[in-house]
Amino acid sequence: MGEVYRARDTRLDRTVAIKILSGRYSEHDDARKRLEREAKAISALNHPHICALYDVGREGDTDYLVMEYVDGHPIHGPYPLEEALRLAGQILDALAAAHRCGITHRDLKPGNILVTKSGVKLLDFGLAKIETSSFDNSNGLDRTRTMTSVAQVTGTLPYMAPEQLEGKEADARTDIFAFGTVFYEMLTGKHAFDGGTQAGLIGAIMITQPTPITTVRPNLPRSLEWILCKCLEKDPDQRWQSAQDIKAALDLVAAIGLHPPVQRKTTERAGYRWIALAAASAVLAAGIGVYASRRPAAPGTAARVAILPPKGYTSVTYPAISPDGRWLAFGARVEGKSRVWVRPLDSSSARPLPGMDDANPSSLFWSPDSRSLGFLKLDGTLARIELSGGSVRDLGYAGANSVMRSSWSPAGVIVYANITDGRIYKISDNGGAPEAITTVDRSCHQRHGNPYFLPDGRRFIYSALGKTPEKSELLLGSLDAKENEHPPRVPLPYSRPVYVPGSPGRLLYVRDNVLVAQHINIDHFRLEGDPVEIANPVQWSVSASSDGKLAYIPLANYSARLQWRDRSGKLLGKVGDEYTNLGWTRLSPDHGRIAISFLPNESAANVFEVWILNLARSSLSRLTHDGGAVPVWSPDGSRIVFRRTRNGVNTLIARASDGSGNEEHLYESRSALYPCDWSRDGKFLLFTMGKAGSGENDLWVLPMTGERKPYPFVQARYDVSGARFSPDGKVVAYTSNETGKSEVYVQSFPNANAGKWQISVEGGTTPRWRADGRELFYRTGNNINAVNITPLGYGISASLPRLLFEVPERTLFGFDPTPDGQRFLLELRSEDDLLPVELIFNWQAALKR
Repeated sequence: MGEVYRARDTRLDRTVAIKILSGRYSEHDDARKRLEREAKAISALNHPHICALYDVGREGDTDYLVMEYVDGHPIHGPYPLEEALRLAGQILDALAAAHRCGITHRDLKPGNILVTKSGVKLLDFGLAKIETSSFDNSNGLDRTRTMTSVAQVTGTLPYMAPEQLEGKEADARTDIFAFGTVFYEMLTGKHAFDGGTQAGLIGAIMITQPTPITTVRPNLPRSLEWILCKCLEKDPDQRWQSAQDIKAALDLVAAIGLHPPVQRKTTERAGYRWIALAAASAVLAAGIGVYASRRPAAPGTAARVAILPPKGYTSVTYPAISPDGRWLAFGARVEGKSRVWVRPLDSSSARPLPGMDDANPSSLFWSPDSRSLGFLKLDGTLARIELSGGSVRDLGYAGANSVMRSSWSPAGVIVYANITDGRIYKISDNGGAPEAITTVDRSCHQRHGNPYFLPDGRRFIYSALGKTPEKSELLLGSLDAKENEHPPRVPLPYSRPVYVPGSPGRLLYVRDNVLVAQHINIDHFRLEGDPVEIANPVQWSVSASSDGKLAYIPLANYSARLQWRDRSGKLLGKVGDEYTNLGWTRLSPDHGRIAISFLPNESAANVFEVWILNLARSSLSRLTHDGGAVPVWSPDGSRIVFRRTRNGVNTLIARASDGSGNEEHLYESRSALYPCDWSRDGKFLLFTMGKAGSGENDLWVLPMTGERKPYPFVQARYDVSGARFSPDGKVVAYTSNETGKSEVYVQSFPNANAGKWQISVEGGTTPRWRADGRELFYRTGNNINAVNITPLGYGISASLPRLLFEVPERTLFGFDPTPDGQRFLLELRSEDDLLPVELIFNWQAALKR
């Protein structure tokens, strides 16, 4: 539509480019008005990689633009990798700037990208689409219309997205497709799509995939092919959704591919964090790249990506990768309610599985052919569902909340661990009566768990949790119960190991938030070699496929701060600084000190420590130096109980709150321990203990006098957390998900059977008492609610909940009221409490470092 000339600006003594509206366009008023309007819009794009617009005007019958003169050549290829990444990053920066202003270029191609000595310049917005209210519309033009006619297909054919070819609306994702075609040429020197004729080229763009760049240039990182595949998705919804995301992904490729990390000894304790946060900006929004599941990662390299919860959910839990590595099943959780989802790893979208609203997400397991998913229903029924469709098929009753872990043999047999009696059972995958095939040696073991079939489909390994940590073992079992009377065994390194078959086979387990792998010799049944670090920091839920993919829940990283608010939600002040991974905030009984746990800046090993914040002096003192979390005050504030995790063992420890004296070890277990509350009379400590393999917790009581032998208080098929004694010690408030949704309950103490009352109505967590016991507070999301409590002879009477206030910013994670209930200490996290799953492709590459 225009012609461009090199000219001299005599007023400013500079070389410029003049573009005039030529031919039939010069006679059209609409074309001239749109040229002027678009020129105004582009002039707002003040960016170093976008050609600047100096002036717009009309001389006689000629409309013109005066632009920056760019002394360069059209971008081409192939470029060296480092240069290609540098130039691509500049193009993406320019596109991101345009998209932020509501401008879609719609004609991105090598001819409109010039390479100069100082970098690239993006030119020619003549076909741009503008969708923004920030530009003047006084001339009456539709904001979305441009120089082209309404029905005209816009763009340059080899670089056009499928939606452009179909005459559909274009947006920023259209430019992303075009960028993919240009970037392909920059890397290979060849067109991404080639059809010989115009019709053939259109067909290629609409239907085919480009030749892999690693076929053209085998030395290119395969991660680049994944990024390109996602740029060139036919469906705009499946592409990268923003130029910033692609830029972050390319920065990650440059950081890893061009400058690989220095090798470290495997005995070091987690000196580095995986660059999940850097990757998150690139991959969290778009999910798993298409390429990553189509071809294995290059030998010697590992690719890492993260998956956020589905929209509206706050965490992804219990990931289970199919044996063939093509599918990921997981639970997604919001306000205590979970749902099972499945996601093909060649797609960026997940779907909930129908008919599984009553499924326990912690029980998911795959058939050996990856076509079916097994699970435990909340009522205790073991069931299966076909991925291709169909209804849920019940297999048999296994016991409510009883299945800790299951494994499915090619021979059509499922083995599972029963948490109730602690034994391993087998059942046909067509259904039937379960049969116990192991017997627990009660003299040294508590229960069996975590069965994994070996490749022969008849033998399996399983864990025996010891009464003391040193008595825990890994055993070799068989479907023939007689062979399990005296099974081979080795000391169990840590709880919940994951077996990965292969040559050699590997055992994966988490120790001190570090995921490691160790060779297991099945023939001689022994662990060999040193454990090798695979990922750090890791929280829980490890799953692996046969093709080298591995999923786990990472230890979340976030910053948080403390603040005071009154009952109306008015901000009264902030407390202390911004803390890294702040958690488990507890106000002292005299509300003059705060016990907190967070990661010190110097902690490369992701070890939490307990600190005491003195409010009067605004001073912070460190209470622990060898790890500590979840602090709980004694009734008089003189002591603190906390949890320490070392070598897979959790220990409840008490020490003086001023740091004096020695630590006192109260109780230890390989199960997760969370101290909750210390009774006002000092006689009892409430804590939760994890059910092995389930991720759920029971509520226990530890007497603080006499023999100090703990006993269960609430032990059921659901999860219990956040318990608090009432001030008079006659009832306990806690959170439970027994209805499928987290709610607050109050239960009589010490006789749990004397009465139980539901307090919250539409969800609730984190119960907290007023000092006189007449009011109970809890939170729902970012809301603080209150309930009036009236003690009765047989228990309590509770009013309907009422909203006190909502925290408008950040994410409310925890809170503590002052004794009079007039002020609230809030723990606010800087990000939404979104817990992702991280995936590693070709995780075995870490074994070669």
